[in-house]
Amino acid sequence: FINVNDNVALDFPNAMGNGYTVFGKVISGTQTIDTIRKVPTMVAPAPRMGRMADVPSKTVTIESATLLK
Repeated sequence: FINVNDNVALDFPNAMGNGYTVFGKVISGTQTIDTIRKVPTMVAPAPRMGRMADVPSKTVTIESATLLK
Protein backbone atom coordinates (compact mmCIF):
# COMPACT_ATOMS: atom_id res chain seq x y z
CA PHE A 1 0.00 0.00 0.00
CA ILE A 2 0.92 3.59 -0.51
CA ASN A 3 -1.29 5.59 1.80
CA VAL A 4 -1.92 9.24 1.07
CA ASN A 5 -4.59 9.57 3.80
CA ASP A 6 -5.02 8.32 7.35
CA ASN A 7 -6.59 4.85 7.00
CA VAL A 8 -7.63 3.91 10.54
CA ALA A 9 -9.39 0.78 9.24
CA LEU A 10 -5.95 -0.61 8.31
CA ASP A 11 -4.45 -0.09 11.79
CA PHE A 12 -3.81 -3.10 14.04
CA PRO A 13 -6.05 -4.52 15.33
CA ASN A 14 -8.83 -3.86 12.86
CA ALA A 15 -12.31 -5.42 12.96
CA MET A 16 -10.89 -8.71 11.64
CA GLY A 17 -8.08 -8.73 14.23
CA ASN A 18 -5.28 -7.90 11.82
CA GLY A 19 -3.73 -4.74 10.39
CA TYR A 20 -0.80 -3.15 8.62
CA THR A 21 2.36 -1.31 9.64
CA VAL A 22 3.84 1.78 8.04
CA PHE A 23 7.44 1.00 7.08
CA GLY A 24 8.53 3.91 4.97
CA LYS A 25 7.99 7.53 4.05
CA VAL A 26 8.30 9.37 0.76
CA ILE A 27 10.55 12.36 1.40
CA SER A 28 11.09 13.46 -2.19
CA GLY A 29 9.81 12.49 -5.61
CA THR A 30 6.17 12.91 -4.68
CA GLN A 31 5.38 13.35 -8.37
CA THR A 32 5.63 9.56 -8.64
CA ILE A 33 3.03 9.14 -5.87
CA ASP A 34 0.81 11.76 -7.54
CA THR A 35 0.96 9.74 -10.77
CA ILE A 36 0.01 6.54 -8.93
CA ARG A 37 -2.89 8.36 -7.21
CA LYS A 38 -4.37 9.18 -10.64
CA VAL A 39 -4.77 5.51 -11.62
CA PRO A 40 -8.50 4.67 -11.53
CA THR A 41 -9.50 2.10 -8.91
CA MET A 42 -12.17 -0.60 -8.79
CA VAL A 43 -13.73 -3.16 -6.49
CA ALA A 44 -12.03 -6.50 -7.11
CA PRO A 45 -12.56 -10.05 -5.82
CA ALA A 46 -10.13 -11.14 -3.13
CA PRO A 47 -9.48 -14.84 -2.47
CA ARG A 48 -11.06 -16.00 0.81
CA MET A 49 -11.94 -12.39 1.70
CA GLY A 50 -14.83 -11.45 -0.58
CA ARG A 51 -14.12 -8.15 -2.29
CA MET A 52 -11.53 -5.39 -1.94
CA ALA A 53 -12.22 -1.72 -2.72
CA ASP A 54 -9.83 0.82 -4.23
CA VAL A 55 -7.76 -1.72 -6.15
CA PRO A 56 -5.89 -0.14 -9.09
CA SER A 57 -7.65 -0.95 -12.37
CA LYS A 58 -4.27 -1.46 -14.05
CA THR A 59 -1.01 -2.82 -12.67
CA VAL A 60 1.24 -0.28 -10.98
CA THR A 61 4.91 -1.27 -10.81
CA ILE A 62 7.46 0.61 -8.72
CA GLU A 63 10.72 -0.05 -10.53
CA SER A 64 13.14 1.25 -7.91
CA ALA A 65 13.39 2.58 -4.38
CA THR A 66 16.31 3.84 -2.33
CA LEU A 67 16.95 3.04 1.32
CA LEU A 68 18.36 6.03 3.14
CA LYS A 69 20.33 5.52 6.34
